[in-house]
Amino acid sequence: MKIGKSTEAARMILTTLVVLFISTMLLSGILLNNSMATAKALINERMLDIANCGAAVVNGDDLKVLTADSYDTPEYQSVLNSLVVFRDNIDKDHLRYIYCAYQGEDGEFYFSIDPSFDAAPFGQKLIHSDGIYSAIEGTPAVDSTPYSDEWGSFYSAYSPVYDSERNIVGLVIVDFDATWYRNQIISELGVILFVGITSVIINGLAILWVTRKLRHNLSRLTVEMDVLAEEVAVLTEDKSAAEKENGSVKSDRVGETVFRIRSLQKKINDYISRVRSQAYNDAMTGAGNRTAFNEKMSQLNEEIANGTAKFSMVIFDINGLKTINDDNGHEAGDSIINDAASAIIEAFGAERVYRIGGDEFAAILDDATIEDVNYMMKNLDSAVERINKEKRRNTIPLSVSMGAAEYDGSADDNFKHVFKRADIAMYDDKARYYKKIGGRRRSDPQL
Repeated sequence: MKIGKSTEAARMILTTLVVLFISTMLLSGILLNNSMATAKALINERMLDIANCGAAVVNGDDLKVLTADSYDTPEYQSVLNSLVVFRDNIDKDHLRYIYCAYQGEDGEFYFSIDPSFDAAPFGQKLIHSDGIYSAIEGTPAVDSTPYSDEWGSFYSAYSPVYDSERNIVGLVIVDFDATWYRNQIISELGVILFVGITSVIINGLAILWVTRKLRHNLSRLTVEMDVLAEEVAVLTEDKSAAEKENGSVKSDRVGETVFRIRSLQKKINDYISRVRSQAYNDAMTGAGNRTAFNEKMSQLNEEIANGTAKFSMVIFDINGLKTINDDNGHEAGDSIINDAASAIIEAFGAERVYRIGGDEFAAILDDATIEDVNYMMKNLDSAVERINKEKRRNTIPLSVSMGAAEYDGSADDNFKHVFKRADIAMYDDKARYYKKIGGRRRSDPQL
């Protein structure tokens, strides 16, 4: 019986190994087939991030009153200074120009204010692509093809600027060198190819290790179950004989068997808990991982569909992590990520917090209003301040941008609508942070 069970377990493990390996190969093939689109999406997101931050710090009320005669007015200087922050602090190897534009009554687009040394004059007509029409309607966009003008060949990112009444009064446009863009695509493609090949190798080794571990555990559990089965059988078969034995001896044998069954049950439960934890928790921070977040998103979409949804959410992003990694190494960056996770979990609760990116976290709060969330966000500010004091972070303080949104049944058709509003609010908070410190790099004395 033991040999049969062992052989069956080995067959099941071998089948699982083959299925997992084939699945890994198929997924790697799909990744390679879509690598170019993925690379473009990554670059476009990076471009939109810069354009959105630029648009967030520009005062729309000042921008909408600018004319060709507005030079040296307070409104002109306000917009100019906001754009200069980006011009002077972002890597010039890829970002070439950042400027504002407006749409004329003829539907065409014209330069408004340009902080570049070779600036275009106010009112000069723009050469542009279809992305600009998406942005003027409220959706930030990136060119799908490059265009050329007297300043060079570019891909541009467009982001709308709003006034205090939430009307779109113009655009922030960021020009990225077309050669840099193509080189980034090639670089990202190379990384994806490397990751895909490495993933196949690592996953294959990991699957071998896991299956060996599973086989060992299953074999051990099978042996213990067989022993227990034999003992139960002996107790049953020898019932009449056992009744003639001393009462204490019988009690000891039954008690020992019960203890073994309970001990085995506990081992199985512990094993299942460990497997589940590895599947749904981020190993580095202890927060829920992307898999857990996706399951929660699916659950909320079902609740939205049947009209029972009631929740709020918060998006978090660590400020200046790239600078910390560049200046102090990834070990310091990992320490900041862990401290941020601890502070967020302390303020919102571990069961509500998910790590959804490298330095990006989300909290989903069932049956919570935006007022409840605002209270928790204040608790997070206090937790961050305490962590910075406890660790005496004079050179690398922790700083977290956050944005919240509450589900609105009359406006939100699915979870992504709520996520997008929270994400926009987070980027607004991040833009205020960078405006406060005067650039995209950290300025420690001001934190």
